[in-house]
Amino acid sequence: MDKLIVTETNQEKIYQELKRNYLIVFLMANFADWLQGPYLYKVYSNYGYEKKDISFFYITGFMSSAISGIFIGHYADKFGRKRLCLFYFFATIFACLSILVENSSLLHIGRMFGGISNSILFSTFESWYISQHLLQYNISKDLIGLTMADSTFYNSLLAIIAGFVTSLLVDNYKLGPKSPFIITIPISIISAILCKIFWIENISMEAYTSPLKGLALIFEKKNGLMIHLGIIQMFFETAMYIFIFLWTSILIPIDPSNGIIFGGFMLCIVFGSICHSFSVNIFQVSREILLLCSLILALFSMITSTIGIHIQMQAQKNILGTYICLISFLLFEISVGLYFPAIGYLRGIIIPESHRTSIVNWYRLPSNILTCFILLYITIESPDTCSIFALGAMGLIIAVFYAIKFNKIYLHNNHSMNVNRLCSPTYT
Repeated sequence: MDKLIVTETNQEKIYQELKRNYLIVFLMANFADWLQGPYLYKVYSNYGYEKKDISFFYITGFMSSAISGIFIGHYADKFGRKRLCLFYFFATIFACLSILVENSSLLHIGRMFGGISNSILFSTFESWYISQHLLQYNISKDLIGLTMADSTFYNSLLAIIAGFVTSLLVDNYKLGPKSPFIITIPISIISAILCKIFWIENISMEAYTSPLKGLALIFEKKNGLMIHLGIIQMFFETAMYIFIFLWTSILIPIDPSNGIIFGGFMLCIVFGSICHSFSVNIFQVSREILLLCSLILALFSMITSTIGIHIQMQAQKNILGTYICLISFLLFEISVGLYFPAIGYLRGIIIPESHRTSIVNWYRLPSNILTCFILLYITIESPDTCSIFALGAMGLIIAVFYAIKFNKIYLHNNHSMNVNRLCSPTYT
C-alpha cells in the first residue's frame, strides 16, 4: 500500500512539473500571437491599403497555414516537435519584422510566415505535450483534459492582458500600431530560450516517409472516430472564423468599445473553460458529451445571430437586433471555452502517436480552405452578413450530427474495451 501511495505521489509531482513546463512555453507563444492581433488591420490601413487589399493579406496567411500544415506535421513527427516549436518563435519574429516595412511583397511574405507560425502553434505544441504525457512519463490520460482546460483558461486571461497592453502602447502612449509587433520580438526570443531550457525533444518512434500517410490514416480507421472528429473540427472552427471576421462590423450600430467587448468575449471563454472543468470534476461528465454540448450551444448562438442580423436590417429595430447579436456572440464564446479542452483531450486519445502532429494539421486544412473561400466571397461579392451566418449555422448542424455519431462509436468502443478487460485472465 505504501509503495502505491509513493508511486501515485511521484506521478502527481511529475505531472505538475510537466504541465508547468508546457504551459510556460505554450502560453508565452500564445501571448506573442495575441499581441499581433488587435492592430494588424490598422497597420495595413495606415499604409494606405483598402479593405479588399487587406483581405488578400489575410487570405495569404490562411492559405500559407493550410499548405504549410501538411508538411509541418510530417517534419515535426519525423524530426522533432521541439525543433518545430523553436522554429515557431523565429517565424513569428520574421513576421513581425516584415510588417514594419511598407512593401507589399514583404508584407505578403510576412503573412506567409505568420500562417506557418499559426500552423505550428495550433498543432505541434499540443502534440509535444501529449507525447510527453502518455509515452515519456505514462501519466493517466484523464489528466490531459485538465491540462487542456487550464491551457484554455490561462490563454483567455492572457488574451485580455494582451489587449490591455496593446491598447496602452497604441492609444495611451501613442507609440503607433507597429509597437505591439516590436515588443513581440523580444518576447519571442525569451520564449524560445525557455523552450530550449525546459523542453526535451520527442520524435515519433515510427519513422515514415510521406506527409500523406497521416491523411491516409484518418480514412483508414474502420470505426470512423478520426474522420468524425475532423468533420466536427472543420465546421466548428470555420464558424468561429466567420464570427471573428464579422463581429466588429455587426456591432457598429451600438458604437461599443471594441476593447471592452473583446475583454467580455475572453471572459466568456474563461467561463466556458471553468464550466468544462466543473462538469468533469464534480459531475463526471465525459468530454465527448461536453464536445456535443459546445456544438449545440454554438449552433444556438449562430441561429440567434442570424435572427438578430435579420432584425438589425430593419431600420426601426437595428439597435434591438444588434443587442441580440451581442448576447449570442457571448454565448458563442462560452461554447469556445467548452470546445477546446474537450476536443484537445479527444484528439490526444484517438490520434496515433506516430502521426500525431501530421493528423492535427490535416484536421486544420479544411477549415483554413473554407475560411479562405468565405473571405474571398465576402471580398468580391459583398453578400449580406445574414446569409454568411446562416451558412455557419448549417455547418454546425452537420457538426452536431457527426458529434452524435462520434459519441455512439466512442461509447461502444469504450464498452468493448471494458468487456475485454473483464474477460481477460487477470480478472478470472
